[in-house]
Amino acid sequence: MTRSATGRSLFPAPRAAAIAAFAVPLAVYVATLPPGLTWAHDGADGGDLIAAARTLGVPHPPGYPLYTLVARLFLLAGWGTPAHRVALLSAVAGAGAAWALYRLCLALVGRAQWPLALSAALLWAFAPIPWGQAVIAEVYALSALLAVGFVAALLHWRNTGSKAAWRGAWLLFGLGMAHHLLIAACLVPAAVWAWEQRRRTDGRALGEAAGLVALGLSCYLYLPLRAAASPPVNWGDARTPTGFWWVVSAAPYRHYVFALPLAEWPSRVGAWAALLLSQFKVWGVALGLWGAVSLHERDRAASWGLLGLFAVITLYAIGYNTTDSYVYLLPALAVFAAWVAAGLADIAERIRARRKALGRAALAGIAAALVALPALSLAMNWAACDLRGDHEAQQYVDAALGALPADAVVLADGDRETFALWYARWALDSAFRGEPISVGLLQFDWYRTQVQGRNPDLAWPDAALPQAEWLAGFLSANLDRRPIFVTAPHLAPAGWGLEPAGPLLRVH
Repeated sequence: MTRSATGRSLFPAPRAAAIAAFAVPLAVYVATLPPGLTWAHDGADGGDLIAAARTLGVPHPPGYPLYTLVARLFLLAGWGTPAHRVALLSAVAGAGAAWALYRLCLALVGRAQWPLALSAALLWAFAPIPWGQAVIAEVYALSALLAVGFVAALLHWRNTGSKAAWRGAWLLFGLGMAHHLLIAACLVPAAVWAWEQRRRTDGRALGEAAGLVALGLSCYLYLPLRAAASPPVNWGDARTPTGFWWVVSAAPYRHYVFALPLAEWPSRVGAWAALLLSQFKVWGVALGLWGAVSLHERDRAASWGLLGLFAVITLYAIGYNTTDSYVYLLPALAVFAAWVAAGLADIAERIRARRKALGRAALAGIAAALVALPALSLAMNWAACDLRGDHEAQQYVDAALGALPADAVVLADGDRETFALWYARWALDSAFRGEPISVGLLQFDWYRTQVQGRNPDLAWPDAALPQAEWLAGFLSANLDRRPIFVTAPHLAPAGWGLEPAGPLLRVH
């Protein structure tokens, strides 16, 4: 490391760089958090997740037991709204993922190249998707932390033989499987590197790995234990084996997996290419492609492991037939950032060979470019990712609470409105003590049983009726018992009067 005449380092020590890899993104994320509930960045699920954490319930499949428990801890903080506190969890997790990515890049390019690793990690941290997911109450920042942390620890083990890194990696993998099943894609680099280092992966090492994965998976015990307590947010009623499997296997979403019609693959691949360009810009994509090639020439095993992970995540996200499947790409984007670090390292090696010919001014310009890469990304994406002024969802909640009598029933449709009302009912200390009913979930026996159990004073039509007939029957039987509201006109059959009440409609 370069030193001044007094013997002091001209650059911060690698430990300081590791701190910066976490602290700088964290400061940016905290500065751009929304003050309340938000729908930005496809964050409509936030209301469900926060309500589940507040009531120690079970959110939508796969149940997210680890996330729910950690979010509950963040809710104990004494400042801001519940939504702001849980968004802070995403900020911490997103900054942790940037730190883990720095460690991954360091393992690829070497400790002496820490400025390059830091630059690549911050470039990822300030890309629109990682930043956008780090400032909302969603699960994907924590997913990125666990996935990138696992790969970084395993690569460190592969390079050094560290037993602590091996154990830490598999504990992270177990926790990741207790959070989101997509972390299973990380088994691709694990298999490549474990086979390369097969002399180290004896029966004892594999037994340790299996035990630590089981320890992480034990978080799933939360689901049946809390389901048995009948919390108001209790997807699938996981107290039974059938209900548990329905939640953990994400049964209502399995039909989206690789369901994209073949004819739409070319446009989705083109959209992925455009998205990659929007995350890293032209210069970042060029560096990443250069780095992928140079890494393959220099370290085939590391290259194949990361390329396999990138390919599996990309294929899954492209084939998943929803409009928001791009959020699954976070680990793939982290791999691309690691390739950026490898590209920078290769360029640095070439510069080092020609250092005398280039001169001090050229070297200073290159050093400035390392700072400029993430700084430019930060500046270009700030406006799109800054949610300090985002009040749309919170205004919806406030207006709905202002219009609802304490015992009202609300028939809701759509994730935004439904989960916002769940947040209003079960995450806030409000006067509303009625029932926000998800019309879409009434198709499930477990949901109807829960809602009926909480509202024994209401009459419930035959669940086998078509939706329009069911709604008409429900309104006819209950309008004189409780005030009833709907979130959209189509939830009240023709002939029923509707009166605007804030963002809702009261049925007459």
